[in-house]
Amino acid sequence: MAMFYFDVHDGDRVLKDDDGTDLADIDAARAHAVVVVQELMFRRDGMLERDWSEWKMSIHDGEGGELLRFNFSDVSPRETS
Repeated sequence: MAMFYFDVHDGDRVLKDDDGTDLADIDAARAHAVVVVQELMFRRDGMLERDWSEWKMSIHDGEGGELLRFNFSDVSPRETS
C-alpha cells in the first residue's frame, strides 16, 4: 500500500489533498480519482452548473511527485440504474 494525494485544479487555483489515501498502486489511485471526479461533476447538488472544461485532477505520490494528470472532461459520467 502507498499514499496517494489527489489535487483538483480549476484553472485558477489548486485544491490540495493534504490527507491522502492509502491505495494498492497507481491503477487503484487512477480508479479512485475517476470516482471522485464523477462525484464532483455528476452527483453533487449545486455543482452541476459548473464549467468543467478547465478542471483537472492530479495524483501525487508521498514525495510530492506528480504521477498522473487528466482533465475532468475526459471522464465519462457514471452509469445510473
